[in-house]
Amino acid sequence: MEQNIVDLLQILQNLLMKPRQSEVQRTEVPRTEIDFEWIVTNARKQNIIPLVYDGLYKMGLAGEIPPELVYLMRNESTQIILEQIKHTQLFYEIYDQLRKAGIEPIVLKGIVCRSTYGEYCDHRISGDEDIWIEKDKFEQCRNILLQNGYQPEYDSSSNKILEQVQEVTFSHKTEEFHIEVHLNLFGDSGERDKKLNQVFAELHSKTVRMQIQGHEIVTLAPTEHMLYLLLHFQKHFVVAGVGIRQMLDIFMFEKTYHSLIDWKAIQDILSSFHVQYLFQDVFFIGFKYFGIDSPLSLETVNPKGLLYDMFESGVFGLDSKSHATAAQMTVAATEHTGKQNVIHLLFPSCDMLKDKYPILYKRKWMIPMIWVWRIGVFIIHSIEQARRGNNLAAESVKIGKDRIKLMKEYQIIS
Repeated sequence: MEQNIVDLLQILQNLLMKPRQSEVQRTEVPRTEIDFEWIVTNARKQNIIPLVYDGLYKMGLAGEIPPELVYLMRNESTQIILEQIKHTQLFYEIYDQLRKAGIEPIVLKGIVCRSTYGEYCDHRISGDEDIWIEKDKFEQCRNILLQNGYQPEYDSSSNKILEQVQEVTFSHKTEEFHIEVHLNLFGDSGERDKKLNQVFAELHSKTVRMQIQGHEIVTLAPTEHMLYLLLHFQKHFVVAGVGIRQMLDIFMFEKTYHSLIDWKAIQDILSSFHVQYLFQDVFFIGFKYFGIDSPLSLETVNPKGLLYDMFESGVFGLDSKSHATAAQMTVAATEHTGKQNVIHLLFPSCDMLKDKYPILYKRKWMIPMIWVWRIGVFIIHSIEQARRGNNLAAESVKIGKDRIKLMKEYQIIS
């Protein structure tokens, strides 16, 4: 598997990167026969088919790919790119309306990250766009979205809900496109999330205006945006796992805004959350396989283990039921130890569950029923997996233990 991972990373590097450093400084991996079936399967798993398809052509490998895989990748890539162009236009339309109404939503990730991919911006898939607004603007924002046919995932009119919720997702009436309206950036499901929000508490005043495809976008300044990308990455990594696409976004953003980022300030904050070793490995991967200049120490902990975890986890760490169950173990491990860990795994707090079960925002008394429902679903899935010769519990425990071990190596948990 290791050589397959290296091959896929080199395909992406050849497509996207023009390294600032000399070829002599970069670590090259000798070319071997490429397992194209593995490449396509994992490109789909990581939601990067268009990038890989064009990358293979740019490397001059088109003639070596089995015809059926070429056909599959070409069709998927074309469909994805056309959908992305359509979704981008939908976003511009609603964003321009929000700004004309006097709302200044801060755009996060999404279209800002895609703009760093240059001519391949529409190859980077994004099924939603994230905007961050102040709470007193939410009702006005909600009304504009409703008038344009967007529907919220749940009743978001209650002030009580708005005090607790991280974001409200609005879905387009006909397209598979979503706007995530953030009221805070990291939720409040644990002490770590609350501390992360404090870092960004004053950032509404630290914004910049940029032009993307003729539209003025309000977003975070480069240092703050990079910090958000990193802390968002670590949240996914800790909770369930994180995929290659988010790592690529970090590399492309660093490559584009390198000279405008205050890395000393970022390193101090990463250290305060005990994730500096995680990102030393992330940027070591960037240095070794993508030729970027690492802004952090090149001392490593376990970059190979991190890459394996990213490829196993899929885009958001929920590639399978086993991964989804294992995610509950890692969340419990970051907040509790010993017997408390087991109790928290079986009976998570209301704060931990309310994003997945929004009814808890209004009816906290329903949490015992949610616990019973979750345990019942797990039993049903376990029976289904057993019929197929799989052991869901054993697989979940193994994945969870491996991920907890990796987080201990990074000193994220003790």
